Amino acid sequence: MKKITYIGVLCTLVFACTSPDDSLPPADGGNKTDPQWFDGLDLPQADPTGYPYDRTKMTTATVSINTSSKVAANNLLLGLNFSGFTTADEKEIVRYLDPVTVRFPTGVWSNWYDWETDSYSYPNDGYDIGEFHRRVIDTWQILGVVGGFPGLKELHDELGFNMLFTYNVNTDSPAESVARLKDREAKGFDVKYIELGNEQFWEDQRSAKTATPINYLMTASAIAKALKAEKPSVKLSVPYGWRANQAAYNAQVGLKIGPFEIDFDAISLHKYVDPEKSSPNVVKTKDTYKTILNSGREIDIAKDFVSQFKPDKTIWLTEWGVNAGKSAASYLGQADAYLYLFANQDVYERAEWFGATTVLNAMYKYEGDPVPGSPLVNLKKTGFGMVYEILRDVFEDSELLETTVFTRILDESMNAVEARAVTKNGKTQLFVLNKTPRSVPFRAEIDGKFWEGSQKLESLSFNSLQDDKLLDANENPLTLISEGTDVVVLPPFSVSKITL
Repeated sequence: MKKITYIGVLCTLVFACTSPDDSLPPADGGNKTDPQWFDGLDLPQADPTGYPYDRTKMTTATVSINTSSKVAANNLLLGLNFSGFTTADEKEIVRYLDPVTVRFPTGVWSNWYDWETDSYSYPNDGYDIGEFHRRVIDTWQILGVVGGFPGLKELHDELGFNMLFTYNVNTDSPAESVARLKDREAKGFDVKYIELGNEQFWEDQRSAKTATPINYLMTASAIAKALKAEKPSVKLSVPYGWRANQAAYNAQVGLKIGPFEIDFDAISLHKYVDPEKSSPNVVKTKDTYKTILNSGREIDIAKDFVSQFKPDKTIWLTEWGVNAGKSAASYLGQADAYLYLFANQDVYERAEWFGATTVLNAMYKYEGDPVPGSPLVNLKKTGFGMVYEILRDVFEDSELLETTVFTRILDESMNAVEARAVTKNGKTQLFVLNKTPRSVPFRAEIDGKFWEGSQKLESLSFNSLQDDKLLDANENPLTLISEGTDVVVLPPFSVSKITL
């Protein structure tokens, strides 16, 4: 279901809708339509360079919250891909983040992971996996690079995070796949989620066994049957591609051909919203900024494409990211995408950002070398990590409240302000995204009455769409903006936490 449909048709049933009347709720009397509530406020603006929408219009936001309509937030939407679990530094970063859920092995290399030796190798079957993949694996074998399962087990024993395992359908037999499941469970993992390979819609991620879509269908169907026989409750996913030229692959792997049909529960979708890959300080095109600021819509389009092949399957967004350079536009787009996921958690069963410490979309990175014995000393938090920490602070272990947003509509499916209310630890909190270079007066209505009590506004804000920030790992990304009964004013280009 596309976001514009969701906004226009389901706002009374789910969580968000907009008004074209610059944030004024339906005219039902009282002070709901009284514009005086924001008169006389100091409303500074940010640098609008590159901003793709009209910035001259006054913008406000009113959020209506229905506390009688609530649903538990799906913590599995806050999952991560990590770069490793072997070194002391890698382990300490995992401990520091205390992740909700972890994917292992990460990415393309899971297609050549040998679970019995915790190493990587490709079969000598004559199939061409490409010079790059061969060179990397050959180098890893020389250097003794491992997957890191012993470290993963150590961390899992300590932290107890949820797991998503990506299986090697290129080389493992059904019996070997079952043996892997049994081995992991014997080592303390409750194996609930398994991906049947990584991106086999790309030819260079296959093997002779999976060389064609039909070969993959036959191979994966046998593995799925064996895994379901061993553990009927295990959930399996199949990777589908979101590009138009991958439609034939999607259609073929979902076929039933004689005894061959994959018994699976979900589609693995990998979607990176990265419309313009250039250096961070380059001003992007207006179309790029429109795309990145509306990243949720881009994920929704990809979801619609893959879902048409198997409409009854949920989506596992096991690799994803938002990036138009290290800049505010990317971080605001990340926040928009997460708001979209939580608004559609009936469709998305889990999501793993790529990645926590990977080069791509890194939430954390080292400035200088790690300090032996103190691995967090030189660890820095990027804008992605800042937004992620605010998201976890608000959404993890919360209950989502029905939330209706009235604000200026920037185009046919993008609001100036997006928000979601939750209840957590006995308090009502809001995660609020201001996509504009203007300060935005904000107010909350709870169960038909405007909130007149104290409200605490903490924000992460940026000076322009090109602005970037880097903090020490332990620094709080939020700055206290206001606390009390005065009108809340959202800073320009900001991600905010409001506590009522």
